[in-house]
Amino acid sequence: MIEDVAVACKIKDAHDGWAVFEKIDEGDDRAWPIFSAFCRRVALLLINLQAVLDLDRVLLGGGISSQPSLLAEIDYQFEALQRQDPRLLADVTKPDLLAARFGNQANLRGALDGLLMHLKHKEWGMIFSTDRMTKLGGRLVPWHPFFART
Repeated sequence: MIEDVAVACKIKDAHDGWAVFEKIDEGDDRAWPIFSAFCRRVALLLINLQAVLDLDRVLLGGGISSQPSLLAEIDYQFEALQRQDPRLLADVTKPDLLAARFGNQANLRGALDGLLMHLKHKEWGMIFSTDRMTKLGGRLVPWHPFFART
């Protein structure tokens, strides 16, 4: 979406999210339809997830998640899709849509956490094995501290 808006608005750097969101927030006639269509696709994905998982809250990460206009437009598109189909309005509740706390750093923090967990398991001799299994949702899965009950 960023590249599409950048090309449509003739922004020199096709990866300049700040410049793209300036155009979107200004209501640029070239940027807004692309942005709106993107948000509608995200809202449709959320409706599909919500129909299966019935979530209370959905967190969006990444650099653009810090843009208030993104969350507002996805929220608007979600409600617009619900209004189009009475079944969605009756059966699919809209979850709270929030920006992830770590925003653009979420992937790096997650990767670091995974590495540190791996190193900790290796150090303690707790590498996943078939003798370290736990039951999760009726299935046996490799034991992980995340699943441990306190």
